[in-house]
Amino acid sequence: MNSLENATSSSKYWLRNGMVGLAAAALLYAGYGRSISQPSRVVETRRPVFSGPGSAPPARLVHLEAGARFDDRRPPEGWSRLVLKSTPRLTSGDLDTLSEEAFKTAGRVRLAIVADVVPTDSGRYALDRVGVGLSAPADDDKGDVIVTPRVVDGSKGPWSTKQRIILTAGSFELSHAALVAATPTFALVRMPTKYLLAGEHKKASLLYAFLVDAASGRLRTFVWRDAADQAPRVLNELETPATVDGVLDVKAGKLAGIPITWSFAMTTTPGETEHAVAPELAERLAPGRIEATAPDELESTITAVSAAPVKARREQPASSETPAP
Repeated sequence: MNSLENATSSSKYWLRNGMVGLAAAALLYAGYGRSISQPSRVVETRRPVFSGPGSAPPARLVHLEAGARFDDRRPPEGWSRLVLKSTPRLTSGDLDTLSEEAFKTAGRVRLAIVADVVPTDSGRYALDRVGVGLSAPADDDKGDVIVTPRVVDGSKGPWSTKQRIILTAGSFELSHAALVAATPTFALVRMPTKYLLAGEHKKASLLYAFLVDAASGRLRTFVWRDAADQAPRVLNELETPATVDGVLDVKAGKLAGIPITWSFAMTTTPGETEHAVAPELAERLAPGRIEATAPDELESTITAVSAAPVKARREQPASSETPAP
C-alpha cells in the first residue's frame, strides 16, 4: 500500500512540476526557436525576395550565436541595434496552480531581437539582418547572454532540469519564426504565439516590421497581431531599444482535479504607441494577402502607416499577486 501511495505521490509531483515544462513551455516562449548548434544560422525566407540592380541585398533573418552579450542599451558585438528584450511575466489566470519556482523560471529565459543597420557604398544605409534568440541574465550581473539548450555558458547560476526543458521547448518554437518579406531597408518577420481572446487561449501570430530610413539610418519597428478574421486597425511602434514585460495569462488543464498541463497566452501586444491604419492600407496587411504582396509594396505600406498620427500611449495591465508556493 505504501508503495502505491508513493507512486501516486510521485506521479502528482511530475505532473505538477515536470509536465509544465513539456506541456506549456512552448507557449510560454511562443515565437522562439529550435536548438541551433552552428552560429548565426540563416532562416530561409518563405518566398523569394529581390533588390534592385546595384543596390544592397535584402535583409536576412538569423539566429543569434550562443554567448553573445548585451545589455538594455547596448546590442551584442557585431550588431548595431538592440530592438527588443521581452521578459515573460505571469500575471493572470490560474496562477494558484503554479509554484513560486515557476514564476522565477518564467522570467529567466527572455526573447531578444536585434538588428544590424549598415552604411553602403553609396553613403546611404541598409538593413543587413535581423537577429532573434533566447537570453538569460549574465553571470556578471551586467546584462544578458544568448543561450541555447546546448550552450548556457556565461549565464548566471545553475540550470535545473525543468529550466533546461523550458529552454529547449522555447528554442524549438523559435524555429517557426519566418522572414515573410525583405528589401534592403525593410524586413517583415512572423512569430507564432498564443493570445488570450474572449477568455480562451488561441493560436495567433505577431508580425514585426523593421523599417530603415536610407538617408539617416534610423530604425523603426512596428508590431501587430495577425488576426485571422480582420485586417489590423493599428500598428504598435516599439521604442528602440524596448525592454518590456511579456505579460502572460495562465490556463491549467486538469485531470481528476489535478493540474497536468499549462497553457500560457499573451494578453497585450508590445509597443509603446499606436499608429492608425487607413482602410486602404489595412487591406494590404490583411491575413492571407501579405504573402502575395510584393516586398516593396509592403515597405511602402508600413512607411505610410508610420506617418499616421499616434493614437495613444499604451498602458500595461496591473500585475496579479504571485501566489505562495
